Amino acid sequence: MSIFYCELDFKMLKGQVDVPKEFETANVDGHHLDISLQLGFNLDEQLVKADFTIEIKTESKGQTTKEASGYFHLVFIYLVQNLNDVAKPDGKNLIELHHGLANALSSVTYSTSRGILLTRLQGSALQNLVLPIINPNKLLQNNKNRYLNHIRSSRQLEKECKRNLELMWLMRELQPDHNTIANFQKKIPKAIKQVFRATVQLAKHFDLIGGTLIAGDSTKLRAQNSKKNNFNPKKIDLHL
Repeated sequence: MSIFYCELDFKMLKGQVDVPKEFETANVDGHHLDISLQLGFNLDEQLVKADFTIEIKTESKGQTTKEASGYFHLVFIYLVQNLNDVAKPDGKNLIELHHGLANALSSVTYSTSRGILLTRLQGSALQNLVLPIINPNKLLQNNKNRYLNHIRSSRQLEKECKRNLELMWLMRELQPDHNTIANFQKKIPKAIKQVFRATVQLAKHFDLIGGTLIAGDSTKLRAQNSKKNNFNPKKIDLHL
């Protein structure tokens, strides 16, 4: 499906850097980042608002007790000409968003914010900060790896990106912050489900799984037999 969109407006609602007295920029060894991206929708006017916020804190060498910090809140407004085709209400005050639109808006918002902050922070205590380049598709691979290895915590997954050779190869040595991982997962849950469905179908195509035998070994399972929670072969084929 083709998606037609353009950026209409941009504003920096807040931008501040706090530097304690006697802070030495030369001692900065790294930065801790908390990144959030939220999307809002006006379906009548075919508008999407992207709220990008980032909290920054330096990590210095030595015995520094106080660190420099920063907070930035940027807002982008996009016009999506076929928004009603790619973003549909689900009846629960939520929007079913096409993964292509989520990917495009996230990429444009993040890369633009990255460039703005690179310029804005020059001459400040945070001047050495450069936001890492994060590809939404790489974050999607990250989510597949976490489920294959039973990693549920985004903080644990952040650590695995720095020590697990398999994941480092898969992510091409990208090391996203735990907040980036968590917010990505919240943002496009339906796209992630489609990836797992495609993975199961691929495994079934190559006869890696049979899909005919289910076994439990001393496992306690909660179960319901309501219409929405029982399955037969026809329902399973529909979900897959």
